[in-house]
Amino acid sequence: MNRPYAELYRPNIHGQQLEMERYGMGIVEDSNDMFPFLNDIGLVNKEISEYENIIDRINNLQKRILTTVQLEQIDDLNHQITNLTLKNNDLSKSIKEKIQILLNTAQNNPNKLAQVQSIKVEFKKSVQRYLKVEESYRKKYRENLKRQFSTACPDADEKTVDNVASEMLENRSGGSQMFAQALVKRADPAQAQAVMAEVQVRHESILKLAQTIEELAQLFQDLENMVAEQDSKVLVVENNVEIAQKDLEYGVGDLGTAVTTAKKIRRKKWKLLGLFIAIILVFSAAVIGGVCGSGKCSSSK
Repeated sequence: MNRPYAELYRPNIHGQQLEMERYGMGIVEDSNDMFPFLNDIGLVNKEISEYENIIDRINNLQKRILTTVQLEQIDDLNHQITNLTLKNNDLSKSIKEKIQILLNTAQNNPNKLAQVQSIKVEFKKSVQRYLKVEESYRKKYRENLKRQFSTACPDADEKTVDNVASEMLENRSGGSQMFAQALVKRADPAQAQAVMAEVQVRHESILKLAQTIEELAQLFQDLENMVAEQDSKVLVVENNVEIAQKDLEYGVGDLGTAVTTAKKIRRKKWKLLGLFIAIILVFSAAVIGGVCGSGKCSSSK
């Protein structure tokens, strides 16, 4: 098969090569490539389902933490949540990369592009749900923290309780220490120690939770801004095609100018030839007229 301009290759989500051929100014894909495309869509859907499943598991573990008072059990639940969070982080990166590649390969095919946009919307919903789960847990943990402090320090007013809880959640470096100091000042030493031990076990997971919320917010924003990236090879070929077309246009223009000029030259040549013949005829007539006028024409008879 002749390839008028160039042959393009873009990676699919497996890192393989997806062949696309350029004809004229458009890109025509092989009709058979719909099957691997749908397979890739299926793989992304599968990963999104797994991502959703992990969100549910994290949500259930967080609910258990809020109602558990055994330190070892809390520590074990935190460990499980950490592992699931890391797994979902890896999944989110994988899904995001696959969607970007699918967007790039589908940007010139409306049917494919519609499917990729649809799956991107589904993933955005999953990320948004995960974000709500984490924010809900953070809010419930805050209320739980305030309740613990109020129980240990019944004389503390609402503003003090609220400030202590805020410091605990928002001050990553010194929040735990400030909470402990406020607790020791107001609570019974034994009770303060018990509350503080439980809070410290939970605090590390809360710090990780804050980081997860930030990362999810950034991921959602990245998906909002995600568009098809123009492949560098495509840009090079398009530039070359544009240059070639301009050269062709200039060539056709030059050829047209040359043809027009040649026609003008031919017309001028025939005009000059006609004028030359007319001059010869006039000159011949004048010579003949002069000879006859001198009487030579009659004497020759």
